[in-house]
Amino acid sequence: MSRLALGHQIIENQNMTVEDGTTTVKRSWGERIFTRPWKPLMSTREVARFVPDPDVYLIRSTNLIVAHPATAAILRREIYAYDKRTYHKQEEER
Repeated sequence: MSRLALGHQIIENQNMTVEDGTTTVKRSWGERIFTRPWKPLMSTREVARFVPDPDVYLIRSTNLIVAHPATAAILRREIYAYDKRTYHKQEEER
C-alpha cells in the first residue's frame, strides 16, 4: 500500500459510467414489427454510449475511494509514480 493512499481503500465499481452522446442504429424489420410499442415506421433508434467516469469519489467517513476500474488503474499508476519519485528524492538527500 502506498504512503499517499495510506488509510484509504480503493473500491472499483464497473457501473460508474457517464453518458457520452448517442449513436443512431438502424432497426431490423423483425425489431420494427415484433417490439412494443408497435412503431413499424421508425427505421432508426438512438443508443446511448457510456464511457468510464473520470471522477474519483472519496467517502471521508469510511476512508473509501470509489472509482471505475479504468480510473482506479490510472490512480494507482499515479500514486506509484509519485511514491517512486519521492522515495528517490529521499535517497538522494541521504
